[in-house]
Amino acid sequence: MALERDGAPLAVQLQEQLRAAIREGRLAAGERLPSTRRLAEQLGVSRGTVVEGFEQLRAEGYLESVVGSGTRVADVPSAGRGRRLAGVCAPRPDPTPEIDFTHGIPDLGAVPLTDWARAIGEATRTCRPPSSAMSTPAGHGTCGTSSAPTTVACEQAARTPATR
Repeated sequence: MALERDGAPLAVQLQEQLRAAIREGRLAAGERLPSTRRLAEQLGVSRGTVVEGFEQLRAEGYLESVVGSGTRVADVPSAGRGRRLAGVCAPRPDPTPEIDFTHGIPDLGAVPLTDWARAIGEATRTCRPPSSAMSTPAGHGTCGTSSAPTTVACEQAARTPATR
């Protein structure tokens, strides 16, 4: 194994070469790798570089390590058998959330629609709109007029039972 000093980061080169060797079957499952200190010395790199490479490959499932027994090649399918590493290469399905947290969209399931419809029906039967002479197209009273007569009429209508 040889690492190029002017290429990609050394830890990445180490990962790529070990990953390829495992996939191609040049490193068999269960085969013990040299210690990080020894491999770093052989490659002429720092031990941290080798540790970083090993940790990444361990996270991807290519290596297994147990304190005191060293680092070994994990039992992974090779590229020749046509299988993929579970969870590493296979795309994961997009889970559908149980709760929609999108802002600006009300939860209509929580609205008491029958009560709301009854209240709107009651309001439309009992309150009379102001005459067109007293309001503007925007629905506001004209300048100098009061909306008090309309308010009083609606209050009186609300106190009397609705006719059906």
